Amino acid sequence: MHLFFLSNIAPIFVAGDQSKPLVPVWLAIPCIALLTFLCCAITTKIVSYVPGSKWIIG
Repeated sequence: MHLFFLSNIAPIFVAGDQSKPLVPVWLAIPCIALLTFLCCAITTKIVSYVPGSKWIIG
């Protein structure tokens, strides 16, 4: 699931120019990781309310 969010979150910090990111790399990596984790956790929680979700989430 993290790939769905990672591909959308990372460009926010990189802003299309990998040689000059918006924030320093040492800060961007933890921020990207934390936001990706939070989005995945929230999505998993929301999906858990769907009937039959135990077959999707596990």
